[in-house]
Amino acid sequence: MTAAIRWRTSGVAHVFGDDIAHDNGMMAWKHVIERQTDPDILVPCLFQGIDPDFAKRVKPGDFIVAGKRFGAGKPHTTAYVAMAALGLRVLCESSFDKVMRGAANLGVPIMANCLGISSEIRDGETICVDMATGEVARPDRAPLRYPPLQPVFQQTIELGGRAGILKAWLATHPEMASAYD
Repeated sequence: MTAAIRWRTSGVAHVFGDDIAHDNGMMAWKHVIERQTDPDILVPCLFQGIDPDFAKRVKPGDFIVAGKRFGAGKPHTTAYVAMAALGLRVLCESSFDKVMRGAANLGVPIMANCLGISSEIRDGETICVDMATGEVARPDRAPLRYPPLQPVFQQTIELGGRAGILKAWLATHPEMASAYD
């Protein structure tokens, strides 16, 4: 099991609009078709198609705030490898089930159904988000309340994503672990 997840965290908000596509939006197509998984290569390219200077500003623990249809197009997970490496969290107005599962499988929490959030949060402002309750606190303004991260995704992320789930299962089924040695 991984270290305990802190569901209430603070970080800088990076606000994007609607229709953020995986390919050439979240991550360059080149890295998708190469099936690149090295965070050192992927992190500098994260959101480069939308904001070429994003990699210079983003810090571990920051938030991506997006509008409708976050993760549009094919649900490639290359960008989530980079997001997981940075410990990023996503708040969006809407997303797709495949995106939610793919992100959780790699340990990236996405809180969806945050209607109007991309117009409520200012780009570059520090926010405090409790993904377990859905509260978003902003400096000098009333907190916002949205549906929290779904419990099934919380559990997946707490176990360390898909790899952590397998590791936990093998720990409780040692007779099967030898098959993977």
